[in-house]
Amino acid sequence: MIRYLRVGLRSRGVFRNWLSVGLMYLLYRLGLINNRVIKVILKDGCEVFTELDRFGRVINAYYDGLISGVHCLGNDFYVDFMGLRFRDVFRSMVEVFVEGQWGFLDVKGKDIVDVGAFIGDSAIYFALRGARKVIAIEPHPGAYAEMLDNIKLNNMENVIIPINVGLASRPGKICIENVSIDDTSVTYHRPGDCSNTVPVITPSELISRFGIDSNDAVLKMDCQGCEFDIISDYKH
Repeated sequence: MIRYLRVGLRSRGVFRNWLSVGLMYLLYRLGLINNRVIKVILKDGCEVFTELDRFGRVINAYYDGLISGVHCLGNDFYVDFMGLRFRDVFRSMVEVFVEGQWGFLDVKGKDIVDVGAFIGDSAIYFALRGARKVIAIEPHPGAYAEMLDNIKLNNMENVIIPINVGLASRPGKICIENVSIDDTSVTYHRPGDCSNTVPVITPSELISRFGIDSNDAVLKMDCQGCEFDIISDYKH
């Protein structure tokens, strides 16, 4: 409760209507209201409709000093995160840019296959560290759409190639679970058929389609289970 109040007060540096929105966020977190969409007025002056969950992530990140500001972007907004621009703030961004999750990888001048690229944070990190090309694979449509925005916001279109597919050992489809962008980072979207699918790309097809030199490339996999499918296939 005390943290929610402190976070709400700190949001004065980001939103003009911080008091009313902060109270709604507090009531939402306490389970007293069900409304998930609110109107925020940024310091820049623009009015934006956004989800309370996203508002909470942004003001918590601002409170923790992870973002320096929030700015208008048409009828939406973006955040300044460590000198970069993102549509939202997620835990994975802290893992990648603050905790150095992938810092042990030598990516300079290499082709990177980023499996489970999520909202593009790791792909942008690899590009900043000198990767020649990053193939960013993300099956969840919402996370993929946000990745497109983040790539554009950071002018990385000439380095990062995003594809909305799933990686699997055999051709077919990936069944996308009905989860939010935040929850897809801990969800295994399995091969199969359902009402919401994306195509499969196999490792051999990936190498062929994008001209990847498998002797001088880096494979990063964070796909909550697809790793076992790919690895077990190569064991046979």
